[in-house]
Amino acid sequence: MARISRNVMGALGIGIITLIYLYEAFQLPFGSAGAPDMGFVPVLMGIALLVLCIMLIGKELLLPAKSVGQEVDLWDEEGEGESTGFKKPLIIIVALLIYPIILVNLGFILSTIILLFIALRVMEYRSWLISLLVALVTTVLANIIFSSWLSIYFPKGILG
Repeated sequence: MARISRNVMGALGIGIITLIYLYEAFQLPFGSAGAPDMGFVPVLMGIALLVLCIMLIGKELLLPAKSVGQEVDLWDEEGEGESTGFKKPLIIIVALLIYPIILVNLGFILSTIILLFIALRVMEYRSWLISLLVALVTTVLANIIFSSWLSIYFPKGILG
């Protein structure tokens, strides 16, 4: 019998937690796309996370890794093989903890660009310039969607 990979185990664990989260999120009033209520975003985020877990499980089961016996860890900090370091996840956790603090002072746009840029660089996404452009475009689009479509306004900070 084939060994279940860590990716599948992780996706199953996160999927179970997401189901519990969704159960609680469905207890909140949902509203509609035109007039979202408190449960609108939590339900959509929970469904999105559950879909991603299912996609990862499907990918791992239908297209197993080509290397036999050794998994490739994308968080590896020491070259090839299994990662034992906590440096990259720790940087992301610290950035996420600092984000709400700087959100009020710097505002949504600047603090979110900084957060996304740090996350993309830690995950070694392409080049510095591409990471900055992705962070910039994602933040501006999120701001437009939330302010125009959902009428949700974020702190303007030093830009406002």
